[in-house]
Amino acid sequence: MLNLIKLIGEQPIPNILPALFLKPKLNIILYSQKTESTANWISKILSNCQKVLISAYDFDEIAHKLSNVISGIAQKKLIKTITKQLK
Repeated sequence: MLNLIKLIGEQPIPNILPALFLKPKLNIILYSQKTESTANWISKILSNCQKVLISAYDFDEIAHKLSNVISGIAQKKLIKTITKQLK
């Protein structure tokens, strides 16, 4: 079973394309208040999304929340996508 973790930025396409290609069982969407509208839009496009609200620069909180999410799926295949937004 494939699961995909996405750290949402303001540009949705780099987060949507891997999911459309890989067709994961679960899309885990990490988003901040600033990227909430993008996360909502992505969750309407992709199926089986689990949204996780994070503080953008609180790395300890992000690690804790991510640890909680993946602990339940640790026995399954997990892919992380990290994209760099360039303008």
